[in-house]
Amino acid sequence: MLKQITNLILFKAGWLACILLATAGLPGFALLAALTAAMLHLAITSAFAKETLLLAVAGLAGLTWETILQATGLVSFRGHPGDAVLAPLWMGGLWLLFATTINHGLRWSKRSFRLSALVGAVSGPIVFLSGSQLGLVTLNAPLMAVTVIGLAW
Repeated sequence: MLKQITNLILFKAGWLACILLATAGLPGFALLAALTAAMLHLAITSAFAKETLLLAVAGLAGLTWETILQATGLVSFRGHPGDAVLAPLWMGGLWLLFATTINHGLRWSKRSFRLSALVGAVSGPIVFLSGSQLGLVTLNAPLMAVTVIGLAW
């Protein structure tokens, strides 16, 4: 239980630092905060190789997903050119952080696909709406964007 709590605290600290730094217009430092938290996670995990692979796959998949959202015009990221080849790298960092919780703090979600899907369908759009309130992301077609994000999760 202590390991799960530690994992969630590390995730939240990294996520918050990443978001606050991105909001402050410091995307490089935002990515660095996410990478630092992910590296700390890897330093204390007992399954280094497995977790490293998971983080790499999740980071790439997440950055690809965010890039698709940007390329389709559903979302745009503050301070990031809409015609950029990739979404902001700090968004990939957030996916790395999320991946640190899959086998630890969110391990419970593996027990029920339906519950995981429901939590994702609700929390994914909420996170984007929160990012919109912070001015980090613009939902160019809000209803369509939250629907697509919710369905994808």
